[in-house]
Amino acid sequence: ETPALFGMHSNAEINYRTRQCQDLFSCLWVLQPRQSTEVVESSEAVSRLSGAEKQCVDILDEIGDVKLPVEDIAGAMADEDRGPYQFVLLQECEYMNILVGEMARSLGELQQGFRGELTMSEQMEQLMHSLCDEKIPPRWQKL
Repeated sequence: ETPALFGMHSNAEINYRTRQCQDLFSCLWVLQPRQSTEVVESSEAVSRLSGAEKQCVDILDEIGDVKLPVEDIAGAMADEDRGPYQFVLLQECEYMNILVGEMARSLGELQQGFRGELTMSEQMEQLMHSLCDEKIPPRWQKL
């Protein structure tokens, strides 16, 4: 039945169908086998744990000690140059610093868990599964 029948705009069905497809593909992704089928140079299958560990190291290498210099950017702007776009830029830089800090912290803890220095908590396991599934971890999405 069409959305017009219920007095809704025709775009309401587009949103519904899009959400339905996302849910379907999410279910299919979850149902895939947990072992990776990729083959490394030594012809061994990459396990889920080692795949997560490799992604953890790659992300940590990529973000490193990235910290946007919010104070320097704000200090370089004259008061008359500050408009709504500049304020949004400064806020987004602060949010990015918080996100990168949380990423570094949680990935560092996960590495310690891989090495056996920390007990794997439920949050660490969720992070590991998210890395294996190539999804954004829920904790990072909240930030």
